[in-house]
Amino acid sequence: MGGKGKTKEKRARPSSSTSDEHEECDRHYEELLKLYKTLEQKDAEKSVAIAGLQALLAAAKDEIKALNDKVVALETSLQFTQAEHDEVKERVATCENEQIRQESELTRQSIYSRRWNLLFFKINETEGESCNHLVRGILKTDLEIEESRVDNMPLCGVHRLGKKRPNADQPRPIIVRFTCRADRDFVWRQRRILEGSSIRIAEDLPFHIREIRKNFLVPALKKAKQVANTKASIVGDKLVVNGHRYTFNNIPMQWRNTQSQDQYVQAQETGDPDESNTTEMEPLQGTPEIT
Repeated sequence: MGGKGKTKEKRARPSSSTSDEHEECDRHYEELLKLYKTLEQKDAEKSVAIAGLQALLAAAKDEIKALNDKVVALETSLQFTQAEHDEVKERVATCENEQIRQESELTRQSIYSRRWNLLFFKINETEGESCNHLVRGILKTDLEIEESRVDNMPLCGVHRLGKKRPNADQPRPIIVRFTCRADRDFVWRQRRILEGSSIRIAEDLPFHIREIRKNFLVPALKKAKQVANTKASIVGDKLVVNGHRYTFNNIPMQWRNTQSQDQYVQAQETGDPDESNTTEMEPLQGTPEIT
C-alpha cells in the first residue's frame, strides 16, 4: 500500500513541460486567429474589388452593345449611301454620255453648216477694198478658174475676219460663203495650184477642231504615212488610216504626239483663246490628204 501512495503523489505534481506546451499552443492559436482575420479582411477587400470589376464589366458590355448598335446603324447608313452613290454615279455617267453625244452632234452640225465656206489667207489688205472683187480676182488668176465660171459664181458674206490691227504682221483672212456647194468644192480642189504662192486656202472649221487637227490629227497623219502602203487622211475631226477612223482621243500610241497633246490639255485647262482671232489660223502645208 505504501508504494501506491507514492505513485499518486507523482501524478498530481504539475509538469513544467506541459505548461510550456500550453503557452506554445496559445501563441499558435493567436497567430492563426490573427492570420485568419487578415485573410478574412483581404477576402473582403477582394470581394469588393471583384464587385467593382463586375460592375465595370457590365458597363463595358453595355458600351459594347451600344457600339454594336451604332456599327449596325452605320452599316445600314453606309449601304444606303453606297446605293445613293451608285445611283448618282450612274446618273453622272448618263449625263456625261449625253453631253458627249450632244457635243458630237453640235460639232457635226457646226462642221456641216460651215462646209459652204472657205478661208483665204495672206491677201493684201487695203483701205476701202472690196473683198468680193479680191476673191474673184484670185479665183481667176491664182486658181486658174475660167473667168465666165467665176463671174457666174454667186458669193455671199465675203468679208475679213477679226478686228483690224494697225501693227498686224499679216493681213486678216477673208471668209467666203458659196451659195452653190459644187462651186465651193471645185475651188477647194483647185487649192493645190497655189503651191509656191503666198496665198493659202483653208476650210472654215470650229476653233476646237482646228486645235485638234493641229495638235493631234496632223502629227498622227504624218507618222502614219511613214509606214509603207498606208493610206491616211483627215476628214473633219477624224483621222482615217486604211479605212479605220480615229478620233483625237483614241489615236494609237505609235502615232501620238505627246508634247502637242500636253499643250492642248494645258490650253483647255487655262481656257481657250478668242476664237474670233483667226489671223494665225493659216492652214498647214504639205498635207493634201486633209479634206
